Amino acid sequence: MKFTVNREEMLNALKSIVRVVPSENSIKSMTGFLLTADEDDGMLYMTATNGTTSAVRSIKPMLETGGEVVIGARFLINMLSRLGGETVLFEETSDRIVDLKSANCTYTIKTLPTAEYPKPKMMMPDKSVKVKGLKQLYLKTAANIAKGDATDTLKGIHINITENEAAAESCSSTTASRASIPFKTGGSLSFILPRPGFAMLAGAAGDDELSVGKSGNFAVFKKDGFIFQTICVPGEYINIDKVFNTVTPAYYASFEYEDMKKISEVCDVSSIGSKSYVKMEFKEDGIRVSTENDVGSTECFVDGIRLKGDGEFTFCYPADKLRNIFRSLEGTMVISLSQRGYLLLFTRFDKYMTTSLTDGSVKAIDEKTARAKNGKKQKKAA
Repeated sequence: MKFTVNREEMLNALKSIVRVVPSENSIKSMTGFLLTADEDDGMLYMTATNGTTSAVRSIKPMLETGGEVVIGARFLINMLSRLGGETVLFEETSDRIVDLKSANCTYTIKTLPTAEYPKPKMMMPDKSVKVKGLKQLYLKTAANIAKGDATDTLKGIHINITENEAAAESCSSTTASRASIPFKTGGSLSFILPRPGFAMLAGAAGDDELSVGKSGNFAVFKKDGFIFQTICVPGEYINIDKVFNTVTPAYYASFEYEDMKKISEVCDVSSIGSKSYVKMEFKEDGIRVSTENDVGSTECFVDGIRLKGDGEFTFCYPADKLRNIFRSLEGTMVISLSQRGYLLLFTRFDKYMTTSLTDGSVKAIDEKTARAKNGKKQKKAA
C-alpha cells in the first residue's frame, strides 16, 4: 500500500469519527482505524467501529498501490497533528510496518493485525429520507434522557421524521423535551437511538444534511464521503404529546429569550453552593426567580405578558434542569403552568416540560444548606 494524502483533510476526517473507536477492547485492532486504499475507485476509506456503532469517511488520495492496514486511532491522530508539511506519504514497507513521511520527518510505525479487525457491513437501505440539524437536536434533548430503572426506550432519544420536519424527543420521570427542524424530508421514519450512538453521530455529522434509512436493527446515515450506522433501541416510544398535554394551564404568559437568560444566571449561582434549586414566583407581570445558599443569594425579575389565567403561584425547580432548558431555547417563548407546578415552555419549534420539587425535597435541601452554613461559621470561629 502506498498513497499520498492532504494531511489536514485526513486529520479532520479522522477526528470526526475517533469517538466511535473504543479506547480499550479485547480485540486490539478495534482500538485503531482501518485504512483501505481501494485501487478500483482510487479512494481512501477510513473506518471506525465499536461493534454497535460504525463510521466510514472517504477522501481522494494520490494512490500508487492499494491495500489495508490498521493503525492505532489516537496514535495516528497524534502523528498527523505533529507532522509538518501539507501532504503525508503512507507506505507499507513490510508486513505490519508503515512509514509516514511529511516534510523532513519520517515515522516508522507498527500496525495492528488487519485480519482481526471486524469490518462492519454498512449498506444504505433502498428507502431513505433526508435529515439535518442532528447536532442541534441532540444538544436540545440529551439532558432529559431517563436514567436508572427506566425502560431502554426512555434511555434513548426518539427520532421522528415526518414529511415536513425532523424531530428528536426525550423523556424522564420529571422532564420531557421535543426539538424540531422544519424542512422537506421526502418521507417519514421513526426510530430510537441510544445516547452514545447519537452523541457520536452528532459529533461526526454536525448539522449537515444526510440521507437516513433503516437496515435491520440499524439506522444508517450517509452523505458524500461519509457513512455512519448505529444500532437502534427496540420498542415503541411513548406519545410525547400526551406528556405535554398533562399541563392544564393555570398560568399562561409570553416572554422574550433575552430576558429569560437572566434565569439561567440565577441557576448558575444556585449550582455554586449547596442549594440546588431556584424559587419561581409567577406574578401578573412576570416571574421573580431567586436562590439562596451557603455561598450567597441572587434574584431577578423577568417581565412577561400574561395571556390567560388568574392568581399568583410559587414553585421550586431543580436549577440544573432549568439551566439546560433556558440554554436551549431562543426567540419568543410561552410558559404554561399547572396548579401542581408542572412547567411547560415552548417556542415555535421546541417544547420542554419539568415538574416542581416536592415540599419534602425542598426541606431536605434547605436542611443541607443550613448545615453547610453552620459548618462555615464554626470553622471561622475556630
